[in-house]
Amino acid sequence: TPFFEGLHGGPAGKAENLKQIAQSERRQPEEILFVGDSNGDYEAAREFGCRFVGVANEWNQWHQKPFPLITSLSELTALL
Repeated sequence: TPFFEGLHGGPAGKAENLKQIAQSERRQPEEILFVGDSNGDYEAAREFGCRFVGVANEWNQWHQKPFPLITSLSELTALL
């Protein structure tokens, strides 16, 4: 709980949720990092204009992408 301020989901789309978060936090898109594991996550980050890090797993079979890939959140700090 100390790391989260709210939950966002449908019916709004992911890009719209990112816009709402940016407004409530008074942040620009380039100040936000979206960590996700689906093509939809990546497309939402692109549409919104924020940075994206993909979590590669057996489900998405990501091996090479135009964005950084991690397999564990523990790897995220090295990218920041």
